[in-house]
Amino acid sequence: MSLSELKAFAERGGLGACVSKADVLATSSEELMYLQGERIIVLKHIEDDIYMGYCEGVIGSFNAENVHFVELDPRVLESLDADLDFTTDNSQYRNSSSSYGTDHYLHQQHLTFRDSLQSYSSGSDLHSQQHYRATGKPSFESIGSLHHQLQQQSHISSSSPSYSEDNFGSDIKQYDPYDTSAFNIDYSDEESYKPSPRSTPLPKSPTPPPLSSTTISDDNSPKSTSLDKDMIVDEYGFVVNKSQARLSRSNMSAKSMREYRENELKWLSIVSKLDAGTVKKDAKFKKLVRNGIPASVRSRVWQFLAGSNDYRKSNMFNELVQKPKIKIYDVIERDIARCYPDHTQFMDQHGQGQKDLSCLLRAYAQYNTQLEYCQGMGRLAGLMLMHMTVEDSFWLLVATIDRYMNGYFTPTLSQLRIDAYIIGQLLRDHNPKLAQHLESNDVLPIMYIAQWFLTAFTMTLPWESVLRVWDAFYFEGIKVFYRVSLAIMELCKDYLLNSCPTNSELLAFLLHIPHKYLEPTALLDTAFRINLSKTDIKRYARKAGTEDATTSGLPFEDGIKNLQVSGHSIGGGFKGFGGKLTKKGSNMNIKVGGGDSFE
Repeated sequence: MSLSELKAFAERGGLGACVSKADVLATSSEELMYLQGERIIVLKHIEDDIYMGYCEGVIGSFNAENVHFVELDPRVLESLDADLDFTTDNSQYRNSSSSYGTDHYLHQQHLTFRDSLQSYSSGSDLHSQQHYRATGKPSFESIGSLHHQLQQQSHISSSSPSYSEDNFGSDIKQYDPYDTSAFNIDYSDEESYKPSPRSTPLPKSPTPPPLSSTTISDDNSPKSTSLDKDMIVDEYGFVVNKSQARLSRSNMSAKSMREYRENELKWLSIVSKLDAGTVKKDAKFKKLVRNGIPASVRSRVWQFLAGSNDYRKSNMFNELVQKPKIKIYDVIERDIARCYPDHTQFMDQHGQGQKDLSCLLRAYAQYNTQLEYCQGMGRLAGLMLMHMTVEDSFWLLVATIDRYMNGYFTPTLSQLRIDAYIIGQLLRDHNPKLAQHLESNDVLPIMYIAQWFLTAFTMTLPWESVLRVWDAFYFEGIKVFYRVSLAIMELCKDYLLNSCPTNSELLAFLLHIPHKYLEPTALLDTAFRINLSKTDIKRYARKAGTEDATTSGLPFEDGIKNLQVSGHSIGGGFKGFGGKLTKKGSNMNIKVGGGDSFE
């Protein structure tokens, strides 16, 4: 096959994928170079343990001893005794010694695709285009069923009332789980999207209109569908339509690829020679993060910035996994299949991806007996598992919830309610006309912030944007969520003001924003241009906890703690960057270009 044919085959997912276990540097032009955690598309078996693979736009050979195979065509298992032949049009491929034809193999696989924007688990900038739609159950029955889920936890009474116009005023002081079931509305992700107006406006109320929560049946396995021959896997592992797919680095220029590799080496040096506390105090490192962390080192950088090793205890994860079953396990198992049904790592009910996700969430429920599990954690954990081992993901989840998202997953969603108040105040400051439009139509921040924040935007943004937001989140903390929320409003304000005159249209759009509005460059450039200070956020947090009728009495201290993530230090010193990094007083200086100042 020609180089272009091999790349086209890789774009269709090849024979599967593997993840590297270690850094491997190429010693010849025929060998593939890859770093620990990098994803490699398997193209062909060569001999013994040697395979042909595709990684970062480059095709070369690699040794199976250096990788974990995560998604495989059954023919790979037979490849030790057989050669693979391919048709030149790339439409089909076959094993010359196997009875597995391509169509037979593909139609044996039970794959589930996104059914609506409720299953926003997608990849890269593909979401500005129309998605393939297949009949099936949504991946994540929206954070709107959160109230129903929380009531099943051991620390929440099954009789806890949901909010309504009649009992809101009297029940708010009890801080019962919040009903955000408005997220169950289903809309498609088409650029021409226009919410259908209601025949009558929703009743005006100072609280979110009560909607019934989605009842989760005992049969929670997503409906399966055969893989269409035009469906392929994108660079992030999501199943997408062929017309939508691209491998983002496959068309990089030689200069861009060199810059990408330089950034990889730069970050490898940072995490091995510096401490996170020092790094977070330097504006130039902030710019480096805001430009995006290379995918190959993202897992190590996230763990480094989050300080997850501060929490790690030898063998504790295995001990937690082996603890006796508790009641919340049943809720976890029902949610697993809905987390990322359109991602190859989590499609198979009996695959390693779902096993790891279940294992991780059960371990966390045992680790944090106060919180146990809340719907939304699965989205966070699943994203982490796409980048690192299950134990590394567990400790990163521990650090994320304790250090960055304190108070978000409590039974009362206390910090989420305070953040909704803060977002409302910030929106008045930065976009008063839009704030007035939303308020006059009774669209309160809690109605959309719950979905955005509890899933860390994994149900809202294109996947490339999600990863870029997470990069900045682990460096700057929860303040990034405020910035991104305001940026979303800024980018969508014209449509919201001119095309969404009613409550239902506004809410529908905010919960299912077409991805053409949210591409990473526009989103993050807008977010980081917003002048936002921690002082304002703290002031509004205190006001929410003491003055606002709907949040008065809620503990606002968790939110203050979440803003302080830049202060932790993992220890260690710095050893220099070979001339590019020098000691100057107490700060680190790295040549990343520009002299911008950041807040």
